[in-house]
Amino acid sequence: MIHTILLESFRKYSDLVAIHCDGKEVTYTELYNQAESLTCQFSDLGVPKGSHICLFMSNCVEFISCFFAVNAYGSVVIPVQPNISMKKLSELCQAYHIGMIITKGSNAKISVEELKEYHCSASVYEVLENSISCKYSPYRPIHSGSLNNDLALILFSSGTTGRPKGIMLSNKNILSNVRAISEYLQLNQKDRLLLVKSLSHASSITGEMLVALLNGCELCITEKVITPSSISQIITKQSITVFFAVPSILNMIMYSRQRLKFDFSSLRIIHFYGEPISEHNLLEIDRSFPHVNLIYSYGLTEASPRVTYIPKEELLRKRGSSGKPIRDVQVRIMDEEGKIREQVHVTGLIGVEGPGVMLGYYNVNSTDQRGDRASLLITGDLGYMDEEGYLYVVGRKDNMFTYMGKNIHPEEIEKIITAYPGIKESVLKAEERNQTGAIRMVAEVVCENRTEVTKIELINHCKIYLEDYKIPHEIVFVDELERNPNGKILRKKG
Repeated sequence: MIHTILLESFRKYSDLVAIHCDGKEVTYTELYNQAESLTCQFSDLGVPKGSHICLFMSNCVEFISCFFAVNAYGSVVIPVQPNISMKKLSELCQAYHIGMIITKGSNAKISVEELKEYHCSASVYEVLENSISCKYSPYRPIHSGSLNNDLALILFSSGTTGRPKGIMLSNKNILSNVRAISEYLQLNQKDRLLLVKSLSHASSITGEMLVALLNGCELCITEKVITPSSISQIITKQSITVFFAVPSILNMIMYSRQRLKFDFSSLRIIHFYGEPISEHNLLEIDRSFPHVNLIYSYGLTEASPRVTYIPKEELLRKRGSSGKPIRDVQVRIMDEEGKIREQVHVTGLIGVEGPGVMLGYYNVNSTDQRGDRASLLITGDLGYMDEEGYLYVVGRKDNMFTYMGKNIHPEEIEKIITAYPGIKESVLKAEERNQTGAIRMVAEVVCENRTEVTKIELINHCKIYLEDYKIPHEIVFVDELERNPNGKILRKKG
């Protein structure tokens, strides 16, 4: 069970600070006692074992204590970002059989009247440190949503349309990933880890929160709005040693005018993930933080989430690579029929095998994500392996489109554009013109300084490295790329 992480750390690191949140410090003993108290209250409330319990909170101490309490009680944690509408929350409660919503008034606004209006059957409770009180209890009692005793966590896919799929992860899935990540990070009790991404994500829960607490580290979180300046301020003030971020956040810090006001000398690891990073930006980060070990990782929620990692020395040597598999994980390159491709440098679908592979999608037949073996997960990403066993991710199969009878992988073109000096990030969109269905390739580009790069320069740069049919028809300079609530770039119009 996941909660054994807290139990082990309570015994080893009882007096050390476990969590620092906006000036408030909580020791491992205090965190353990809070979780134990909440677990007992679930029993007093008559919550059935196996119930699906939604944590509707921002990053706070109460989220973490509730997370361990729900798991220790034998129920299923369903974290939901607290910025969604009450209508959306009600729909999730119905679709995923959520019987109980736990919120915290200071950072997540629950409208009971709206929930009633949308016929939400879940009970709503508010948590304050180590106690919970009922805000709303409908006629129907809290119910059990799953008979799978090993199901620990349901997280949502980052789809941009329709209802996101619920990804079912077991205790075994999560624990195997936590221990493998701990192995390559080599953390110690003196480390202070900064977590800024929402705790509704697998990367934040598995790769940051649980990894930090397993290793007796101090986990720093904040309920405040995140900005490049606030992140830099926390790193400086709290002497952060390990910082987790997606490349877009790193870029914002790198190119912030206030960056030189802050002290980053305490950092020893910057771990980034979630999206590719351009060679130009990688070299800029390396020049800015020469004393820091830059670690990049590839993964997906369906794999709990880490699949591969690559440390700084290999990242600079094997530019563009996502690294080698973490412990106990195997990466396969598959053809369209699901057969393994043994050749190196041959692009195919990326398949993943290992103890982190999800149980499946909630109430969805997920056989389309499996190969011939039940343990094999077909990720939907395209990539290849080199002769040394390093993985290179080319792009998403879903992002591919056809132009002039040829397959176009937008990530390849974006990589070339972003390699040009002064470019922070880009996205290539395929727009259909008129009723003919003709494709027009439009590259949206974010610059460090708009006046230093011209459209003609970028087109000429693309002509050097790309075939004629891959050259964007139009370059559009934008202040920022449009993203979904999970921070992933939106590629589709409308």
